[in-house]
Amino acid sequence: MKLPADVFPIADPDLAALSELLHRMTVCQEDTPATRMAGEAIRRLRAFLMKGN
Repeated sequence: MKLPADVFPIADPDLAALSELLHRMTVCQEDTPATRMAGEAIRRLRAFLMKGN
């Protein structure tokens, strides 16, 4: 399994840790609101990073 840092590197260590946590939440085998919200948070984090902030 590839880690998020391998696929979508983030320079800021705090944001990288947050991304890793969110990815771990999304791979849980349970379909819960938390896993869906983690996926949404990842999409928003990527959009934020793509804007160059």
